[in-house]
This record gives sequence, structure tokens and C-alpha cells, in this order.
Amino acid sequence: GKSYTRRANEQKEEVRMMLEKVVDLDVINKLLKSISDKISNNDTWDKEVFRSFIDEFGEFKEHLCKDIE
Repeated sequence: GKSYTRRANEQKEEVRMMLEKVVDLDVINKLLKSISDKISNNDTWDKEVFRSFIDEFGEFKEHLCKDIE
């Protein structure tokens, strides 16, 4: 979750710099804050990652932690 949010914030900054010359900065800042707030309030990504480690019976998939020979 934290790395996802960090990447989103990095992309937000890149977009801001690209659009800075074409659009009013206040408009960009409001838009990017809205996007950032939505990302911060959305924890479904974390749930999806967690769910991928659980099998259909609700048991932890231990084989995911074993070394591949």
C-alpha cells in the first residue's frame, strides 16, 4: 500500500510538471489533490494483495513462501 501511494505521488508530480505550462496551476492542484485523496482512501489494493495469499478455504498459501528448486 505505501509503495503504491508513493508511486502515485511521484506520478502526480510528473503530471503537474508536464501540465504546468498549459493549464492554470490552481486547477491542476485541485485535480491532483482529488486523485491523491481517492488513492489514499482506497484500500482495495491492499485487500487484493492479501487475498492472493489465501486459498479458497481461507488458509495461507504456504507454497508461496517456499524456495523454488
